[in-house]
Formats: sequence, structure tokens, C-alpha cells
Amino acid sequence: MGSLPHATGDEDLIAEAFTNFIVTAIERTVSVQSPGIEVIGQQEADRVHYLICDNGSDAQLGEQTSVVLEDRVETFPGATLDVWFAYRIIERHGGK
Repeated sequence: MGSLPHATGDEDLIAEAFTNFIVTAIERTVSVQSPGIEVIGQQEADRVHYLICDNGSDAQLGEQTSVVLEDRVETFPGATLDVWFAYRIIERHGGK
């Protein structure tokens, strides 16, 4: 992993989001003969884009994650609860 652009926001929450995505990438590559995980960051105008890539399989993660909120249920096919939390952190910081 090379240097990444700086992200602004709550440092603890951003660290948790990155950790959750990376842990999921590790879980996805556990049975791959030559596992690979790459973290890429790019600054574009007023936004920073990060991409965490792996060569793993969704089969390692199970079918889907459903999260019950106060007024709805959100379902994420192939996603772990860690990934769901990471997405919520990113949304909280105005990201996608």
C-alpha cells in the first residue's frame, strides 16, 4: 500500500470504516491460494475516493446481511455487518 490522500472527519469512525473493509477483504481471501488486497486513494476536486480491492470470493461471506433499523430493514446481499457499519460511517461523513 502506497500513500493515501488524507480523509477529513471523525478519525476514529474513519479508522473503523477502513478496518471493517480491510477485515472483510481478508475474510474474502482466506481460501485463495495467492491472496491479494489493494488499497487505492485518489483526490478529485473536493472529494477523496478510496477503493479496497481483493481477489477473494463472496462465498466466504454468506448470503446476505439484514439490519433492522427503527423504521425499516436494510438488506445487503453478500455483505457482512462490518461492511454495513462502514457504509453507514461513510454516509455520515457525506460520502458514497
